[in-house]
Amino acid sequence: MNRIFQLYSGKAILLGLLVIAASCNPSTKENKEKETPSVFTEKVLSEGEKRIDVYYFHNRMRCPSCIALEETAQKTIYTSYPGMIEQGSLTFHILSMDTPRNQWIAEKYQAFGPTLIVSKKNGQQEEIIDLTGDGFRYAMRDEARFASIIKNTIEQEF
Repeated sequence: MNRIFQLYSGKAILLGLLVIAASCNPSTKENKEKETPSVFTEKVLSEGEKRIDVYYFHNRMRCPSCIALEETAQKTIYTSYPGMIEQGSLTFHILSMDTPRNQWIAEKYQAFGPTLIVSKKNGQQEEIIDLTGDGFRYAMRDEARFASIIKNTIEQEF
């Protein structure tokens, strides 16, 4: 009887580990379709031209907090600023750091794990705001507060 219990408990532990691993790796078709396609390049701005680029960097292994951070940022930007997105003065990029073509931009913004960056550009000048800490603090438990932080950051004059 003891041997049977050990056999089933070992399988239960293995099943539990598989479930945990799967929950931190939602590399589903839906997530792959959201990622910024093809080779990512930054457009060089002319003097006086302004643009805000928001980058969400992620790894292949993703937890619920990482996903909430991405989804809240994406929803906030696309619902709050459709006009700016349409005219190209605001962009949102989801970039996998596991993809070699994205390594250069991850290094530029020092993204070594899930990272949310707001980059405000005015000609050749750039102000970089890292909202990662706020994202992990609020995205899952106070989405409205995190959305407000994103909007305030975007709307703050540069």
